[in-house]
Amino acid sequence: MEEDEFLGNTPIFFDGKDRFNVPAKFKSILEKKYNSNLIICVKKDHIRIFPNKEWEESKKDWEKLITYGDDDEQIKIRRKALSHTSRYKMKSGKILLTADQRKKVGLTAKEAVLIGMSNFFEVWPKELWEKEYG
Repeated sequence: MEEDEFLGNTPIFFDGKDRFNVPAKFKSILEKKYNSNLIICVKKDHIRIFPNKEWEESKKDWEKLITYGDDDEQIKIRRKALSHTSRYKMKSGKILLTADQRKKVGLTAKEAVLIGMSNFFEVWPKELWEKEYG
């Protein structure tokens, strides 16, 4: 059976240009099921990375809920989430996380943990991941 979802966790290492190599199993899924177009979302304590296709699918659901409503709290949540989201194209099997993105979630070390979340994946500071879920 061919794997077609992001599962498990693996250590990753940032190079001097704030990039990390996508592990072979995740890279293979991106190449076979998706493409190199990604959406990078900065959360409170980690970074979520969606293949563009998965981002577009999930976006449909929450856009319906808050586009036409007057719920100020929902608009604030949307504003905060989207203001820290960017598009990125994986190059040579590497993903760049900018210094600002890394700083916002506490990714100050060279090592982090990549977490598979089925249809997307996350990057966590190693120490925080071990403390919360290790």
